Formats: sequence, structure tokens, C-alpha cells
Amino acid sequence: MPPRLIPTIVFAFALAFAAPPAAAQENSLGAPPPLEFPFQAKPEAPKGVSMAFFRAGVEKAADFALCSILMKRDGKTGPRDAQGNETCLPDYAKKVKDNQGFVQWAPNARPLKCKTCFGRPFTDPERHTSQPNLRRFTVFGRLAFVSVTGPNRSITYPYQVHFTCAAPNGARQGNLAIDVAFDRAIVGEPGFWEKLVSFFTADELSRFIDSRIKRELSPIGSLRTFQGPCRSVGIDLGTDPITDAVKFDPPLATRPFIVATGVDTATIQLLSIRRNPLPPGVAAAHARPGAPEAGQFRLFTNGVVRQLPPAGLALPPEGGSVPLNFCRSVTLGSANRLQLLFVNDLGGAVWSEFRRPARFGAGPTRTMTTGRTILVPAIGRGPGAHPQPVPLREFELTYRISFSPTIKARPGLAGAAPADGAPCVAL
Repeated sequence: MPPRLIPTIVFAFALAFAAPPAAAQENSLGAPPPLEFPFQAKPEAPKGVSMAFFRAGVEKAADFALCSILMKRDGKTGPRDAQGNETCLPDYAKKVKDNQGFVQWAPNARPLKCKTCFGRPFTDPERHTSQPNLRRFTVFGRLAFVSVTGPNRSITYPYQVHFTCAAPNGARQGNLAIDVAFDRAIVGEPGFWEKLVSFFTADELSRFIDSRIKRELSPIGSLRTFQGPCRSVGIDLGTDPITDAVKFDPPLATRPFIVATGVDTATIQLLSIRRNPLPPGVAAAHARPGAPEAGQFRLFTNGVVRQLPPAGLALPPEGGSVPLNFCRSVTLGSANRLQLLFVNDLGGAVWSEFRRPARFGAGPTRTMTTGRTILVPAIGRGPGAHPQPVPLREFELTYRISFSPTIKARPGLAGAAPADGAPCVAL
């Protein structure tokens, strides 16, 4: 790729996440925008997880990790609690609290008191290319420990905390998920920590702290932890980082005696899939001849996935087209966007998104073509010869959208025929 194109691509990628587009985006590669639902919570949302609560849980988990190191060094084990988990002996807990052990917190590093060890939450949407993305908010932090037995004997664990309203398969509500991911440890003097191999290696210590965070952040409960049911997620930045919070709205109360009488529906009619031949000079092996994945596809409509077609297709590497006769109806309700994500199991994907003012893309016949990048051998020799990336626009889906506002709800709506009346098989 020419160097002058790189800044343009990076800038375009940043713009894609800066604000929702005003018009349709069609036949696009890369990560699709986050789904509309669960929506973004406002700072005044009624539920939340304060960063003070989260920091306290991280600190308590790390305290126990330090306590375990000290106890193991002396051949001690703590009593078990009611759940069968080992606890810290009081004398060793006091050593950790007073920073008296041979390994201890670095100066001013305790999460509840540090000024620079824990950042502020910021918008950081998921960036999957072959599955739908959700809104996400991220915080960066780090844990720092030292040994008092010599100079420069330190270890630092950078970590990331991700907050999402984890709603599976296009659901509008889910559970507030908190994911903690530790990066590789930064070791001041590896030789010292290698001497602790019978207690904890650098990687083992991070895994141990992970497992304690699962317990100490109760009621959160695990490394992917759940704080409660949600239909939104957002952030509330306080006057100080420790007063920041991740906020969310709980699901609305159900009203079982109210029956919906109308609903907006979009129907996507799938007309054909065509396989494009490989570009000149690309070896046939890159098309994976005979691989069943070449005929297996997934279609996501506002996050809901369907296998397309259920039995797979026969599409040879040299190209060809297969007619389709499938429909997928989407109940839109209050949605303002219709997002389509078309994925091939060889690894290619493409997405399009249409908005309500444009009747969700209804009308003309449209196409979207999957893209994946392969590496081909370098041309020529010498220090400047490197394998070259080649984009493959491989599988083209032809489809048509019809929009039917306020159709009365009835059984079998997902298999309704498109507006032109053509019969089709429901997905």
C-alpha cells in the first residue's frame, strides 16, 4: 500500500466511529458501526458502577495475591471461607496493609489512592469485522508492585477494563458486562521474579489476580462479570476520576396485558450470490478449492444471525452465480437503522446500513461484496522485497429491501413475502 494512503485510511476509519452517518453506507468493509440497541445511556441513568467501587475490588484482589505470596514463602495456608475459597491469615493481611512484606505495593500505587494508575472511561466501540458490534466503554489502569530486597525489582501490570451492555443476537437488552484484560507484565529485573517461580511467575500472578477480581467484585462475579440487566450503557464523568461511573438503564417493566397492534417491518429478499474469480496473478490455493467454508454464509440483520443458505452452496474458485429465493423480515419497531452484515466462512465480510428517512433502503436492487486480505509472495528480490497484501472482493450478494410500516403483528410474520408479492422461503 502506498505510504501516502495510510493517513487517509486512518482518518477515514476514525471518522467512521466519530458520529453516526447521516446517509446510508453501502457495500462497506471493515468494522460496522455499533448496533443501535442497546442504546447509549445518559449520565443521569438510574443504575451504575462507580469507579471507586471497581477500584476497591481490584485493590482487594491484588491485596490477596500479595498475601498469598507471603504465606507461600513461609509455607502457610489460610483458612477457607464458606464458599471454599482460601482467605488471608490476619498477620499476613496486616503485613500487606502496612506494606511490610518482601514484595509489596509500589509507592502511591494502590488503586483507591493513586493519581495516575487508573484512567477515565471513554467511548471505545467494539471493532469486529465479521460479527455485529456493541457500544463499549473502556478504562486503562495498571498495578505496580516492588520488592524491598534490592533496587529496580518491580513489576507492573497494565490492564484494560471494558464495559458493554452484552445483548446477544440482536437483543435490545442484555446484562452489563465488565471484562478485565491484563497486558504483558513489565518487569524491572526478571531474574528476581524468576526466583519466585515456586510462588508465582509474572504471568501466573496476573492470572491469580484475575481470578480474585472475579470474587472480590461481588456481585459482579467473574472476569467477564455481570452487574445486572440493562438496555443501555454510557458514562458519567465526575469531578475527579474516582467519582466517574459507568451508567445504564434497566429493562422496562413488561406489560403483559398490552398487545401490539402494529409494527414497522423491513423485508430483505435475497436474489443471488456470485463468486468473483481471483485477480490475475493470485494462486488458486488462496480460493481454498474444495473447502466447504466457501459455500457457507451468515447474514446479520440488526444483529440477528441466520445461516445462509442452511445447507451451504457450491461455488467453485473460478467463479459463478447461484440464484436464491430467501426472505428475511425484520421487525423494526422504534429502530432508526437497518444494518446488514454479510459474512463468508472463508473470512470475508461486508456491511451496509440504511436509515429510516430513506425507508431503510427500500426500492432498488442492491449488491454487497465480501472482502478479505491475503498475502502473496514478494515480486523480485532484495531487502525491499516483502509479501504483498492483496484485497479479494470475493462473494457478491444481490438483494432487495421492501419496507412495510405498521403491518399488523401476526404469527409467521418473519416469513412474509416482500411487497412485490414474489414468493420466497423465510430465513
